[in-house]
Amino acid sequence: MKSRSIAIAGLTLLIVTAVEAKWARLSNEELIERSQLIVAATLVAGEDGSFELQGMPVAILRAIRIYRGQADGTQIYLKLLPKGKPISSSDLVYRSGQSGIWFLKESEYGSGIFYIDHPQRFWPLEREPLLLQLLKQRSSPAME
Repeated sequence: MKSRSIAIAGLTLLIVTAVEAKWARLSNEELIERSQLIVAATLVAGEDGSFELQGMPVAILRAIRIYRGQADGTQIYLKLLPKGKPISSSDLVYRSGQSGIWFLKESEYGSGIFYIDHPQRFWPLEREPLLLQLLKQRSSPAME
């Protein structure tokens, strides 16, 4: 009985550790450095997987401001999970009308299709002053 309790405790610890590792905290500097496109945008369509691009479901973000990176116009494609795939508790879900600052990574499908792999990659618009300060610090030469 005691060995069973130890085994259950060990398994629980492994699961909790694996879940925590999936969402290991990123510093603001890492978040900026690891993002190819940083934009203030609103999700305008496709969160239900109703749009496809290159055979994959995408949502459409309408850019308000671009802070870093290149975008072709104001329409940005956000890669979604494949249709019909069961959603797990670690999957990121979006909703139409969701506005904020998006820290996007370019997908393997090429230019113009981006994704988010961490919940910290979305900030509310109220955090814009912090982002502007961080970007300004990165572009300023180091003081000697």
